Order: sequence, then structure tokens, then C-alpha cells
Amino acid sequence: MKQKEIEKIKRAVQDGQMESAEHLFQYSDLSRNEFTELLEIYQRKDR
Repeated sequence: MKQKEIEKIKRAVQDGQMESAEHLFQYSDLSRNEFTELLEIYQRKDR
């Protein structure tokens, strides 16, 4: 289940939809640290 949530959040971040990513995070099993890590990883790839 967690992997699916990560994929959805990853897609939202890559599409630049931060509100969407935040929303998905709130309903996921991810910790704040895991979410922050994902953001850092996928935002870096954009640049």
C-alpha cells in the first residue's frame, strides 16, 4: 500500500502539484520525514 502512495505523491510532485502532494500525504501512512525526503528527491530531479 505504501508504495502506491509514494508513487502518487511522486507523480504529484513531478507535475508541480504541491497541494495535491500534501493532500495525498495527509491521507497516507507516510511519516512527515518520509514525505519531506520524497519532496527533496523529486523536486531536485526537476532542476
